[in-house]
Amino acid sequence: MLNMRRNLLLIAVLLFTGSLDAQLYDDYLGNGHMQGITVQSSHHSSSSNQASNTVDGFQHSDELQLKDVSRFLAHTSFGGSYPEIQRVKSMGYQAYLTEQFEAKPNFLLPRARSFIAYYRELEREEDPGDGFGSFEARGVWWDLILKSNDQLRQRIAFALSEIFVTSARGSDVLEDSGIGMSAYYDMLIRNSFGNFKDLLLEISLHPVMGFYLSHYNNPKADSTANIFPDENYAREVMQLFSIGLYELNMDGSRRLDANGNPIPTYTNADIKELARVFTGLGAGAINPLFEEEFDEEPDEETTYFGMDWTGADPEVPMIMFDQFHDRGEKSCLNGLIIPADQSGMQDIEDAIDFLVNHPSCPPFICKLLIQRLVTSNPTPDYIARVASVFVDNGQGQRGDLKAVITAILMDDEARGCTDRTNNLNRAKLREPLIRKANYLRALEIRGNPSYYNGWLVGPGFRFEYSTSQMILFAPSVFNFFLPDYQPFGIISDLDLNAPEFQIHNSSTSIGYVNEVDYWTRYNSNFPFWDPLEFIVEGEEFPLYLPSDEDEEEGENFFLNREAFEQLATNPSALIDRVDLLFTHGQLSLESRTTILTAVTEVDDPSERVNMAIYLVMISPDYNILN
Repeated sequence: MLNMRRNLLLIAVLLFTGSLDAQLYDDYLGNGHMQGITVQSSHHSSSSNQASNTVDGFQHSDELQLKDVSRFLAHTSFGGSYPEIQRVKSMGYQAYLTEQFEAKPNFLLPRARSFIAYYRELEREEDPGDGFGSFEARGVWWDLILKSNDQLRQRIAFALSEIFVTSARGSDVLEDSGIGMSAYYDMLIRNSFGNFKDLLLEISLHPVMGFYLSHYNNPKADSTANIFPDENYAREVMQLFSIGLYELNMDGSRRLDANGNPIPTYTNADIKELARVFTGLGAGAINPLFEEEFDEEPDEETTYFGMDWTGADPEVPMIMFDQFHDRGEKSCLNGLIIPADQSGMQDIEDAIDFLVNHPSCPPFICKLLIQRLVTSNPTPDYIARVASVFVDNGQGQRGDLKAVITAILMDDEARGCTDRTNNLNRAKLREPLIRKANYLRALEIRGNPSYYNGWLVGPGFRFEYSTSQMILFAPSVFNFFLPDYQPFGIISDLDLNAPEFQIHNSSTSIGYVNEVDYWTRYNSNFPFWDPLEFIVEGEEFPLYLPSDEDEEEGENFFLNREAFEQLATNPSALIDRVDLLFTHGQLSLESRTTILTAVTEVDDPSERVNMAIYLVMISPDYNILN
């Protein structure tokens, strides 16, 4: 069995892109010849004479199919277990979305405080803040996304964290501020279903973003002292957070000038003018952990412009110190004039309002969200449909993220029954963090740990370094991968984008395969804990601490394998279940035959389960989400 595993490592690495081609038929229907063939009929509606696909390689039914629900949950959550798939099938997509939109939000900070309380209780650290850096925050994040019921909100917040990037990588200050990084992520969670203008304003005023892109303590110009406003945030709020580099049509295509050249959305002069807008922002409150250093109560009146960032409360938005704000007139892009002698906050609100109302903002942001949730290459029509909802949610409101998310997830290109297995425009490579979350949620963690700290003893830490992806730890403001990244080969030849392939290389691909081997063969996911409960802000957060016995025996959290092992006597049924959970019923005949052969050769039921999950999870059928 070990030899078979090892032989398949190379196969898994090579097949990620090599299996994107498949035979298409255009001669006749039948005898397996259905790939690429479409038969159309009229809609069952008196108000429409449009045609719809009825024969396209996928079963068409008024009743939701389990495999379709499984794929829906791949877009709307961090993955679903078999009971969750059945539950959503019974309630329907719209009811599920309504449930998720109305679900109580779950946040990182209460869990962070629980962690700090734990260290305080054990008196391991004199300063309760010393025990919670960004390293620990990433461990708490795993608990959040694995155990929270507001899965859609958590999935959107994760997507937003990869668009509006802050990162602790390369910064000792942010590396030490797990509270700050958690507060920033909680802000994304809170605004996930809100209005885009509110989101962009809160991002602009968050002290973590202020430190990361250096508009915290950004002073107005003083030419005699050779001081000029920092331009970093002014550039990135346009380039990455709102309108992009080039003016766009509603379908995401670039607008062209009379000579056929793309039209830049802004110039260097525009950056300099907008940088003047983001001057005068400083600490909104004293960091309560540093109260002793200042000898005063931690309220806004004790703050001052120029205060070191570590003395500021990272949970409180930056405030404007108008005497350090440039109060002159600003002439920004596309004729935007911000008048002189306004308050600094009014200048910022005017600038944010202008960016949100810029014609390029809807297609730019909507395409990024579609790429994070559904496909790397949405068609122009798909982008245009979603962008039109961004412009007007049907009630005259611009930037309604709840409406935008619904439009993305319920669009025919996301939910339609057209054959997806041979359509590169419908595909995307799953991110490493998503893959691990899929595995853990599909197998339903036993023991109900409310604080995932597997990081601190190895497996979580090892996984994230093996795959080059860690939450809130991107290498730069450009995220882990660029939205228009094109790997060499068939994808670039077809001028398609595949962002996630930027961190998929010979090292990370083998690292991922080895990780799946650890998960399945050794159950090496995270440690096993005994509960210790704390009550923080009226809520209980049980912490799970490793016992000496568990450490000696090397045991781990238990995953729910009973249902799989009950199916193991029938290898075909076992593969059906694994296929449903991970590949959404789209496991190719070639892959299924190979996996069935391998699983059948294993006698032990538990090892059969390991082999089936291992081979499906390293297959291109799983790693490429269609």
